[in-house]
Formats: sequence, structure tokens, C-alpha cells
Amino acid sequence: MARKKKYPKLPNGYGSIKKLSGKRRNPYGVYPPSTELIAPGQYAPVKAICYVDDYMKGFAVLTAGHAGTYYPGFERTLNDFDQNRTLNSTKGSGRRRHGIPFSEDELAILWKHKNDPIVEFLLIMCYSGYRIKAYESMEVNLEQKYFRGGVKTNAGKDRIVPIHSGIYALVKHCIKKQGTILDITPNTFRNRMYETLERIGMQRHTPHDARHTFSMLCEKYQVNENDRKRMLGHAFQDITNKVYGHRTVEELRKEIEKIKIPVKNST
Repeated sequence: MARKKKYPKLPNGYGSIKKLSGKRRNPYGVYPPSTELIAPGQYAPVKAICYVDDYMKGFAVLTAGHAGTYYPGFERTLNDFDQNRTLNSTKGSGRRRHGIPFSEDELAILWKHKNDPIVEFLLIMCYSGYRIKAYESMEVNLEQKYFRGGVKTNAGKDRIVPIHSGIYALVKHCIKKQGTILDITPNTFRNRMYETLERIGMQRHTPHDARHTFSMLCEKYQVNENDRKRMLGHAFQDITNKVYGHRTVEELRKEIEKIKIPVKNST
């Protein structure tokens, strides 16, 4: 019996490729990422981009879509294509895989556009360090000025990060305006973020780059290393910090406030 062929796993937010039942000339449906949340954890169905006869052609279609080079009928040009090139294009350079923090100059540009709702939330992420998915169910305590939340790992879940004084007004504005810190899906935000960065003349970044930016800022302004790990939700390897390393909100606040924001851009 022939072994079932394994295909590469698609990155989160990349879209999907589904093999349809029955005998079809083009049995693989290629679908964009769904962005409409209709119930907790449930997204609305989306219309297929196209149908192809090979999974890897579907992979190439999604890759072209994310690169902005897809056009109707593109799939018909894929009779001869380099599968390895397609796979490598989703990985990018080694630097991209590990994230690219926003530079100080780029942060200055973002602060100049802080009244834009997409930039507003992007700045909040840059100075708090959570993964974007965490903001969907984030507890925001405006009175005591901290976030509580986190996803993915045990060390990262339900952790507290003080709200930096520089972004407090942005956070308060978000809550007052929409009742929550993030009122759209991560995929919708990602797409709008790409459009916004292009509009204000910046290179493309991913939402996860904001998390790398927070880590970079902690290092630059000499935030205590253990507290940086706590706020990012990184696990401790040594037993002392893992079991006995507890910090209060105010102790963490003292560290996070070391991060400087240009006075003219402060809120």
C-alpha cells in the first residue's frame, strides 16, 4: 500500500488547502484565511481563491497571494514550477523567521501616527509584549494599570504586564471606544497593518515583530533580565526562579518604566 504523501504545514494565518471528495480534475480547493469571527473560536466560511490539481500548486497560489503577486488565472501558469522555491519563500530569510524589531526611527514614525487606530494598537503591542492572539481575551485593569493574559505556553498564560505610562492613554482610548483592546481578528488586523505601514512609508513588519520590539526595548533600557522573561512569558530553566521567583505588579512596573518614550510623543 502506497504511503500517504506528507505536505508541509501551512503557517498560521496563511490560508488553507482542502482536498475535495469525488473525482475531480482539480480536487484541491485553495482558500484565503478567514477574517470574520462569528462565534468564539469559529470563523465564517470563505470562498475559494481557485481549484488546482496539485497541493503544491495551491501552496504556490497562497504564497503569491501573500506576496501580492496573485491574479485570477495565476494557477494556470503553474504547470512547471519549482516546489523548493515555493517552500523556501514561506520561510524567508533566517532573520525574518526570528522576527525583526521596529527600529527607534520606525517607532518614532509610529508615534507620529498614534491617532491612527491600527498604529495605536501596534504601539500598545510594542510596549507590552504579548502575542497578538492574547489580546482577544485580555484582561485590562485600567484602575491598577496592568494587563493580564497570555497564550501558548504555561509560562506565558495568565501573566501580568504593567501598562507602561507612555501607552496608558492609548489603552484607555481603545477601551472607551470599542469596549475591548482588540475588536477585530488577528488576521484582519495583520492585513490592515500591512496596508497602514505601506501608507505611512514603512517597510513591512508582522504583528509578532511588536513582541520582538518589546524584548529589544527591555534589553536596550536594561530591564532586569528575569523580569523581561516574566513579562514575555518565557520559561525559567533554573529551579530558583521557576519556583520561588515571584514579583509584584509594582516591582514589574519599576522595571518596565525604564523603557523611554520620546517626551514629545508621550501620551
